[in-house]
Amino acid sequence: MRWSIWIPLLAALPITAQVTTGTTDPRIRTTALNDSVRQVDRLDKKGRTVLSTHYYQGDRAVGVWKEYDKKGVLVAERDMDILRYGEPEDFPESVPAVSIDPTDTSLALVGVMPEFPGGEAELINYLTTNIRYPREAVDRDIQGLVHVYGVVDQTGDWRTVSIMRGVHPLLDHEAWRVTDGMPDWRPCIQQGKPVPVKVKLPILFRLR
Repeated sequence: MRWSIWIPLLAALPITAQVTTGTTDPRIRTTALNDSVRQVDRLDKKGRTVLSTHYYQGDRAVGVWKEYDKKGVLVAERDMDILRYGEPEDFPESVPAVSIDPTDTSLALVGVMPEFPGGEAELINYLTTNIRYPREAVDRDIQGLVHVYGVVDQTGDWRTVSIMRGVHPLLDHEAWRVTDGMPDWRPCIQQGKPVPVKVKLPILFRLR
């Protein structure tokens, strides 16, 4: 099985990396922890080993999700409480003066666009190198387009603000993690001065 990451603002073809898929046919076990939170365990096909543990409050992913290998050894933890969904305006502390959609050809009106260090090719390289497609997402054939909103401030510092449209908490979390760790961008210049801007970065997780 192969996976790829695609960013619509880039003209280059998606870069792919090899992923070996598992053959497990997991079972699901749900436990109510209290009136609002439930625990969902994914077990191997024999129902003996827990492969992952998730927590939900209603439909919202909460808490620390855990992933285990076939021997039950913990291999990954993901703090789902960092995820925020919605428009950036839903979070007043992160609303800058200018909003940027990298696919909008009218951006020339802004002046100098914000840019990842080294340009689009280096952005592809950063994402391809640093994204770790969650093992469970591969096993369960979870894929799709995650729309990440971030802010590039006057100094070029990137801060992930929200997931405007997600696919599944596993992919949403990975998109958040890898974008929030990006190095400083070249800031947007408007009327000769650096200004903070919102940037929408769609990332496609695809298995094939």
